[in-house]
Amino acid sequence: MDEDHSRCTIEPHPADEHFPAWLEASLIDGAANQLLVLYPNEASRKQALNVLSGHGLSVDTTHHLTLPRLVDLLHLDLKQPRKLHDGPGLFSVVHELTKRAAERGDLPLLFTPTNESRVWLPYNTERLLSLHAGLMDLDHPWRWEEDPGAREFHTILTEAGRLLEGTHPALIQRNLVVALDKMPTPFTLNDVKGILILDTAPDYTESEISFLRAVSRHRPIHHLCNPGSFRLGFHGAYIDDVPYVTEKTLPHWIPKHAIAHPSLSTTPRASTGPELRRIQLHQREHAMDSTLELIRSYKSTQTGSVLIIDGQAQARRAMWRTRLSEIGIEMARPPEALNTVPGIHHLIRLARLTHGSNAWSMGHLRDLTSHHSLGLINGGVTNLSHPIHETWTPRPHLDVLEGMARSFHVRGGPGALGRWIRTMANAQPQLGRDSDAARQALEETQWWLASLARLWAPFVEGEDRHLLQERVQGCSTDATLPMPEACLSGAEWLNHILSQLNWDELIGRMAAYDQTVPALQLMSAAHAGAKELFEKASMSLPSNGAAFVELLERLVSGTKLPSQRTSSTDIQVLTPEEAHGVNAELVLLVGVDVDSWSMKTSKIPWLDAPTKLKLGMLHTDLAVRKGRHHLNHLLHAGEIVIIFDST
Repeated sequence: MDEDHSRCTIEPHPADEHFPAWLEASLIDGAANQLLVLYPNEASRKQALNVLSGHGLSVDTTHHLTLPRLVDLLHLDLKQPRKLHDGPGLFSVVHELTKRAAERGDLPLLFTPTNESRVWLPYNTERLLSLHAGLMDLDHPWRWEEDPGAREFHTILTEAGRLLEGTHPALIQRNLVVALDKMPTPFTLNDVKGILILDTAPDYTESEISFLRAVSRHRPIHHLCNPGSFRLGFHGAYIDDVPYVTEKTLPHWIPKHAIAHPSLSTTPRASTGPELRRIQLHQREHAMDSTLELIRSYKSTQTGSVLIIDGQAQARRAMWRTRLSEIGIEMARPPEALNTVPGIHHLIRLARLTHGSNAWSMGHLRDLTSHHSLGLINGGVTNLSHPIHETWTPRPHLDVLEGMARSFHVRGGPGALGRWIRTMANAQPQLGRDSDAARQALEETQWWLASLARLWAPFVEGEDRHLLQERVQGCSTDATLPMPEACLSGAEWLNHILSQLNWDELIGRMAAYDQTVPALQLMSAAHAGAKELFEKASMSLPSNGAAFVELLERLVSGTKLPSQRTSSTDIQVLTPEEAHGVNAELVLLVGVDVDSWSMKTSKIPWLDAPTKLKLGMLHTDLAVRKGRHHLNHLLHAGEIVIIFDST
């Protein structure tokens, strides 16, 4: 490769024009067709593609990427082992491998295998994964002598990739740096002359800089950076600290254009900048109501786009969606975890029926029969034929269960199932009640409860296990009652529950935006995917007891519903980070106070301040510098910028 293809250059670019007019014009007339443009985030990329599509262009999206998209594309181009899906199934495999390593003594600083009372938990694996992710930002992560086990965990992730015939997502960028140094120019870069990186908030991590330098050995990189103090955060991120280009030193593969002066002011000017307004709020809680009234008034006379900035937009997106629908504005439903769907939440509660201090409690049994979010028929117990009375079926009578629980003090917890079975086996009608109806209600409830225990057999543990083998004689007729076949595994239980749902009712709810049916489908697919991964790794998927329930909880918390695509295109609710590079006619800075937009750095397990300082990771002002850079862009991002001040 020649010297020109290893060069990185920087150009000062004003904050009020993130997507340059000269770049837009060059893309339209074809002069910039051989540029690969790198955007700071997905929102700015999407807006640029919409602008170009509005001119009737057929846009090659592989020339418009974000850094993560570039990593994934090069990973494919260089024919590396496929990227494994970073989901709960993969985590479960990694956790199992880590647990085995800990029990072998491979993590001596974290786990003592001789202590039988200790168990390696998913929480321990999550902490190691977090530590490993933090260290992967460094070029030389293994120089840390006090490393508690991240290096060994790196080996485990490599082994997981080998077993699953792929690459763990945490290793892809580091592997690419090595591959780019050894292999010829990737296909993605063959038809481009250079890479143009739009302004990005400081700073790149060490590993990102190494990756971009490896890319620059194949194609040159040109940065567009906001000028200003780098120490304060106004200046954009760059790879190498080199002088600004001039119109004479501008790379030949960049379309000719006027170069901005590096001494540009970072403060919007009243004469030429956006119209800045400030709204004083007496209480922070009034911000959303005020925003809705302002948007309603603006939309009654204007058709421009609106950008709402909220530091907690990700946590409050569902709330914004609900409130904006009140004024006729539809937003896409954000991706939500399956466990936020009431039907899935209820299914997990059913799986936990036999566990904990409330196992087989009256509250759990009541939920099983009266909760409508899942549409489970008769608690999952199928119809059986009574040996004497044809009209008697196994079904619960809540008044019977409540009376027994109250009279005989049957509470939830370990051994509760046995107390229920013994109490129901000796139940007799109370004086003063219709004897025949009472006898039927007692035996039907006893029959239902015994059938329920067999269906929940994979989760019944301890002293209650022997109850599943006992013959059940009716408390009223003394006849031997037929029992359903006991479920042998958690997967069999799950399939049985799904087969006993009222699907007609659930499908009918979908018209009212009920998400239970697609959530159940995704949960089943996630379980099947996890099973496939475990089989490929020659492991056994947890199938019984608390381990299966924990796996199910992990699957539904780590799997998300797809977002809706139908929404208003002229209103967006974004965090300051997501909004970098996005413009609108009206920008509303609603949640940028200290409580909504935190400047705290995320904590990494085992990395305290002295350790970070030793490793070169102690950037105490980084969050503030990034915040100042984002805020500077937001103050230039619209024709009208309104700041909601609750201080």
